[in-house]
Amino acid sequence: MPTGRRVGAFEQGMGVEPETHVCAECGYAHTNRKNFKRSEAGEGYTCSTGHYETKNGELKRQKNTYARR
Repeated sequence: MPTGRRVGAFEQGMGVEPETHVCAECGYAHTNRKNFKRSEAGEGYTCSTGHYETKNGELKRQKNTYARR
């Protein structure tokens, strides 16, 4: 039985573009669904790790502090 990674690689080889999720707040985009959660408004997704503001007031994706570096 093929796994999700193998199916995704096969589809990519066939020319099928993977589904990209985009954060409704900061605009971060990625193909991995685990980087996102449903927004509280129910429309679209937000970053699962949260956000922080830069000096210029821009929202950036908070990195996962528990992830390996």
